[in-house]
Amino acid sequence: MASEVSEPDTPRTPASGSRRAQKVQQIFNKFDRNKDGALSKEEMANLVIAVNPRVKFSEDQIKAILDEVFRTYGEFIIPERGLSLDGLKRTYDDGAGDVDRDFEALNLQMGSIVGGFDTKKKPPQSMMTDFKIDIEDGDGPAHEQTRKLLEDLQLLLRRHKVSRPHYGESVKAQAGLDPKELARGLVELRKRADRFTPLDEAFRAHMAMGQMLAQHEKHGEAITSFVKATNLKLDDVLAHFRTGNSYYAINAITEAQSSYERALQGERNTPGEASKDLLAQVHTNLGIVLESQGLLFAAREHYQDAARLNQKHFRVLKLLSGAQLALGDLKDAKDSLEHSLYLNADFADAHVELASVLHQMGDHRAAKMEMTDALKLAPGDIDVKYNYGNLLRDMGDFKGAEKMYREVLKARPTDWKAMLNLAVALIGLDSTAEAQTVLVAALHLEERIEIHDTIEHLKRLSRKKKSANAALGDLEIAAEPSTSAVNGPDKDIANGELGPAPGFSSTFNQANGTTPSPVDLSQALEIRAFQRASHLDRVAPRDILRESTPALQQPMTKAQAELVFQRILHSLSPERFPLMFPLAMRAFNSTVLTPLETKRDSVDLGIVLAIASLLAAEGPASERKQVAFKVLVHRSGRQGDQVPQADVYEFLRSLRTVLLPGSPLPGDGKEMGEVLLGFREFEALLNNPQCGLGVYELLLRLEKPDKRHNAFCAVDEKRIVGMRFKEVNLNFNLCSQSYCEGKVPKEFQDQSSFTFKVLE
Repeated sequence: MASEVSEPDTPRTPASGSRRAQKVQQIFNKFDRNKDGALSKEEMANLVIAVNPRVKFSEDQIKAILDEVFRTYGEFIIPERGLSLDGLKRTYDDGAGDVDRDFEALNLQMGSIVGGFDTKKKPPQSMMTDFKIDIEDGDGPAHEQTRKLLEDLQLLLRRHKVSRPHYGESVKAQAGLDPKELARGLVELRKRADRFTPLDEAFRAHMAMGQMLAQHEKHGEAITSFVKATNLKLDDVLAHFRTGNSYYAINAITEAQSSYERALQGERNTPGEASKDLLAQVHTNLGIVLESQGLLFAAREHYQDAARLNQKHFRVLKLLSGAQLALGDLKDAKDSLEHSLYLNADFADAHVELASVLHQMGDHRAAKMEMTDALKLAPGDIDVKYNYGNLLRDMGDFKGAEKMYREVLKARPTDWKAMLNLAVALIGLDSTAEAQTVLVAALHLEERIEIHDTIEHLKRLSRKKKSANAALGDLEIAAEPSTSAVNGPDKDIANGELGPAPGFSSTFNQANGTTPSPVDLSQALEIRAFQRASHLDRVAPRDILRESTPALQQPMTKAQAELVFQRILHSLSPERFPLMFPLAMRAFNSTVLTPLETKRDSVDLGIVLAIASLLAAEGPASERKQVAFKVLVHRSGRQGDQVPQADVYEFLRSLRTVLLPGSPLPGDGKEMGEVLLGFREFEALLNNPQCGLGVYELLLRLEKPDKRHNAFCAVDEKRIVGMRFKEVNLNFNLCSQSYCEGKVPKEFQDQSSFTFKVLE
């Protein structure tokens, strides 16, 4: 039941049921000294004091706390013995405590059960607050007047008491103080605090009022008190930090970010006054706020700062790894997680995420070991079991995956994703009839296109009498976007082999000039995939041109570039699409930013914007090229409409590095000197297949809406969407993927050449 003076270090969600129950049980056992199955008032007093080591309680304050607990939770009081275990659980469930913080404050160990998922939501706010806070020891009149102020605030809040809700109920005001009277009472108390002398005492009084109000979840009023404190001490880190926490609690994200940033500015103005632990907490919470807005690079920087300031902060290393993983930096994420587990080997969440990273890196055996450790630490955690099932499924262990998914469905019988994946595991075990039954049940729960497509696929396979195990490789079902391969890969179904394929041992000829070669189509499809993943297909060239400023002449950090792209991709607001912008930045980072790094975490934003201009599909090709050229002009710092040839060469080299990685442009262009090029020369070089983007016209064709053909690919038997390639002599069809990979039906694999025409 902590009423911590220092704020929570890591915003996190409540633990899973089994984990929470285990922790409450251990806290209960520690203070149930006579082992009578209840906590007496004396035992409860010991608990409150132990989990608040920095708070000095008077006898009256302890008595007031215990009277309130025993009155509010009367239904859980065992006569002549005290508060039952269920009663203690209810106090935590009602927000009267933070189980994790109390558990850590008592230095307890979970033994065999730790875990849950750190999903980076709001920091838990403090709890029961019928006592003084934030007052140093002292007997002077200044301290005494603040104590009296808090006692009056405590009485005021009691009169405005609201009933504690039971599960599923809303909070209903009891008969008591009118909200307007509460507001007037708080105004009077603040006026009293304003008159306190010396200035430090007035500051302390407003801080203490703010914290008590925050602990009663009256964050709007708490903010008023904290702001008064910050006005008295403009550079006080703790005051700005607590203001940010209260803003975050009411979902005022922008204001929370500003408060955390002012806290850091306060440290810069008065270096050395704030503790490293407090600064680490500021950086951590600011990182979480930035990440909630999709600003992964900026969040990563603050997590790194927090880890440097507090080198035992294993939780912030887990947060850091999450940002690194979301950006596709697998090696860095692995290092952060291994360091976190070095500091706390029983951190189940870190084991789960490390398994995800190792899985994406191809080290499936090590991933399985990490997931096994997580399951040992959190055997009752359903999310761990679901993730473990996904890992086993991807490794081809369908029997093990089936077991995990069935355990998930016992606890969550309406989890359609678990049902879908169970069906896939059953297909891998050749249990197609049961798989179809599971899919039909899932369809009744959730009308998802993935389930429809899987059922249709199974029906088509049954008509062809194809074995389920052989057919598993044909099955692809898109899952929700995720930054974790274990938690939710881009394709939630394992991919298998499609049978023997000739690769390019056979010759694919083109029937006419409009039919692209497999190589050109493959390159264009890769670019199109990046265009979609980065959401540049939703961007107008003019949006990029607005960001073209003289600042482009200097390298920028990735975090600065991220802010620029947040403005460009303004349609992907975090409120409406919380995952879209982070996923777009992951695509940018892996495809463009990392390959073009000029030094650690710095990029040439002018080059990046010029490349992005060509892919801004909400404008015609001519406008995109014009904008790319104008960006290069701004980058060069020249007046007029010409660009040095060396700058154009640098742009083309970078363009081919990121979009045609197999066809780099040789040299560095330094020998070209100061020859100036106009737009026409620039466009000619860009269109030249030898030095520019020769597949650009093909990319423009791919940007047109995909047609859903009434024909199926002869290789993977899926309906063809997009370009359809028809063999003119043998009369079979291929989808774009099979055409690019040089695959043909088995019955024609002895043929040496094929001729295709494209149907769009």
